[in-house]
Amino acid sequence: MKQFVFSILMILTVAVAPLTAGESASAAEAGTRIEILSSKTGPYTRQAKRAEVLKAIPHLAINDSWRSAVMVRNDTNRTITIEFDLLDIDGRLVNAVIFDGAGNQLTPGSQYRALIAPFEILVFEFDDIVENRANLQAFFYSDEADVGYSLEAIYSSFENGAKNATVGVAVQTPGPNFLINIDQRIDAYSERRKFRGLALTNASTQTCDCVVNLYDDGANGANDQPLSTVTVNSIPSGGKWLGTTYDLFPQIDTLLGNPGLGYGYLEFKCNQNVAALGLAFENGSQISSSVPVDYFEFANKTTQEGRILRNR
Repeated sequence: MKQFVFSILMILTVAVAPLTAGESASAAEAGTRIEILSSKTGPYTRQAKRAEVLKAIPHLAINDSWRSAVMVRNDTNRTITIEFDLLDIDGRLVNAVIFDGAGNQLTPGSQYRALIAPFEILVFEFDDIVENRANLQAFFYSDEADVGYSLEAIYSSFENGAKNATVGVAVQTPGPNFLINIDQRIDAYSERRKFRGLALTNASTQTCDCVVNLYDDGANGANDQPLSTVTVNSIPSGGKWLGTTYDLFPQIDTLLGNPGLGYGYLEFKCNQNVAALGLAFENGSQISSSVPVDYFEFANKTTQEGRILRNR
């Protein structure tokens, strides 16, 4: 097996705010720094602590038709350290060219560390992938097991060099089970068929398998049996599955009663924690909106307010 050398690169100072009255010294010392941890490529091994606080973005597209960015916000009144790794579709570290919110280019790398002051927000704009990939994943985690940060993934689509749409997606903590709405109708205004794109990242250290159930709108009675079931198998650790509703269910329009209502939802039940992303499209268009992903638990667990509970 080829050996890869771990290289520590330079620390980049992006912005250091002056100390004002009432600020603590720790906040001043924390002024935002972005540190390249490594430019290595090869098999990805995740430390145990990362899985406990991990927030993963399954898909960041960087090509002629797409650009992606990430906003990271510190929601606490203390300085926190956030690290993130960039991976390809198979879970291998990959190097990327990134700019900060002020337009400064960071040294290309695959692993970064950001020191974020209280209530500060950072922007990372992805410009290119050094290994000539069209997309990647980003694994964010706190070095101090601190979950007090939020992520937003931003996607911009381009056509003939002009931007035609931008959407933002909230990033959640991974889990094994989730629901996502689907809409396969023909849009009344554009007269184009709607469909949805999905990306799943295996956030565990084991291979992941998922059972996917397709449900319709339930207008004809109790919606307790799926119309169809498929499996997504053998997603490697740190790897992802990328596709559309048609890849999962090629006959989905017929199953949902075309030319009937044409909407319903998907239920994913996986044997590992996954990070999921949903985007809405129309035929002939780049993107129309983001799609909420709702993680759920099964009803044999203790019921807690605010959680989605379903029967097995």
